Amino acid sequence: VINTFNEMLMELAVETETDMVFMSEEFCGHGYYSDDPVNVCYAEGNDNWFDFTCIHPTPGGHDNLAGMFSMVVDE
Repeated sequence: VINTFNEMLMELAVETETDMVFMSEEFCGHGYYSDDPVNVCYAEGNDNWFDFTCIHPTPGGHDNLAGMFSMVVDE
């Protein structure tokens, strides 16, 4: 479902000539359950970038998100 939604957003971004950041790729494995080895993107030592709601970023998540946007803006 997420991939289909991202594809639709990418089509819209291409049509409107706007930039887009794929958070799911960078943030995979850094959710609230980042320390769970069953997690599909689990890697030992991954930082948790989301609070308990899995919606709002932690301070580390904000830093990484800001870095992603900065790279897009700087291109």
